[in-house]
Amino acid sequence: MMPAISSLHLQRPGCDAVYPVGLYGWRKRCLYFFLLLLLVTMIVNLALTVWIIKVMNFSVVNNLKMLLFGFFQCFICSGLNRFG
Repeated sequence: MMPAISSLHLQRPGCDAVYPVGLYGWRKRCLYFFLLLLLVTMIVNLALTVWIIKVMNFSVVNNLKMLLFGFFQCFICSGLNRFG
């Protein structure tokens, strides 16, 4: 029978191999390509949004008028459908 003290001093198996942590090779290239593609997509999206706003001559006052007109139009149409 082994003494209880020896169970406290268990030896770890020797590990000679050191495994690198991180992204290497094709995984790193794919990650960089994905991030670059995401950045380009965001820039194109922002540029198209600004272009559409300029072309359609949007302003805060015009947007508010369109919002109110659309709201009242839906309110009136839904009211007419209930009674008519």
